[in-house]
Amino acid sequence: MPRFFAQETKGQVSVYAPLFVPKRLVPHCLPRDYNDLRKVIVIGSGAAALSCIETMRHNGYTGELIMVTKETSYPYDKTRLTKEIKNLNYDDIILRN
Repeated sequence: MPRFFAQETKGQVSVYAPLFVPKRLVPHCLPRDYNDLRKVIVIGSGAAALSCIETMRHNGYTGELIMVTKETSYPYDKTRLTKEIKNLNYDDIILRN
């Protein structure tokens, strides 16, 4: 979901949005800062856990994130993948490191 900068001044709210909004946005996630000694442990690797971690990085958390799961692969949105696999277009897949 696209997010735009909003500012409140003297009871008025101004929203700054681009003229062209892309269909799909990849959120900018902050990298790990090794000077930040905070730790958060997330149990599981489902859609909720992945969304939690992405939201934390997107909102400025730079501490350590630990995901505890029995899975051996990187987390992915399993529900979305199984529903969209029929109409999968490999050119539309966006991967992040």
